Amino acid sequence: MTFELGVYSFGNTPRLPDGSRGPTAQALCDVLEAIKLANEVGLDFFGVGEHHMRAMPLSSPTSVVNAAAAVTNRIKLSTAVTVLSTQDLRPFIERVYPMDEIQDAR
Repeated sequence: MTFELGVYSFGNTPRLPDGSRGPTAQALCDVLEAIKLANEVGLDFFGVGEHHMRAMPLSSPTSVVNAAAAVTNRIKLSTAVTVLSTQDLRPFIERVYPMDEIQDAR
């Protein structure tokens, strides 16, 4: 039996000192940095969840995973939560396919 260790994120926007939420772009940068760190420290898996709210703005986890695959070299990457009932299946598969191809090429 093989044991693998991983984590996931919804890309939470940072809280600012005044209690408001930081920019969505910062949340995206933070999750990409977390994925790179997870790769560097030897975690086996990182999942990115889909959410549609200000506190968790990563509405396209496949885009995040594709970006992360380009800057990591060994960690397994995947969507952690995808709301299929809100997706047209063919475009979803077309977004996931490059994710597999990029990871296989690493």
